[in-house]
Amino acid sequence: MLLREADAGAGFTFHVTRWGERIACVLRGEFGRHLHFRSAVQWIAELVGGGFSVRVEPMSKGTPFANVLFVARKGTRGEGVTEGSSRSERGGAAP
Repeated sequence: MLLREADAGAGFTFHVTRWGERIACVLRGEFGRHLHFRSAVQWIAELVGGGFSVRVEPMSKGTPFANVLFVARKGTRGEGVTEGSSRSERGGAAP
């Protein structure tokens, strides 16, 4: 499974991402839409708890945003979490 999400634990860059998502909702006419975000750590816990092994890749290089890609594979128990990059490239988030 591929999941691209904003990392709510990424500090300032996450706030830029959140405001960008709010603006996009307004532009689509979704004025009252409630958005919920999780940190990369929370996403990893959910995925691993669901039986996935997870690899985390940065998706924000060269942008002011806090996006990461989770590459999750089912049925590969024992592999856990691997990082595709350093924490600093993901805006400080740690799995």
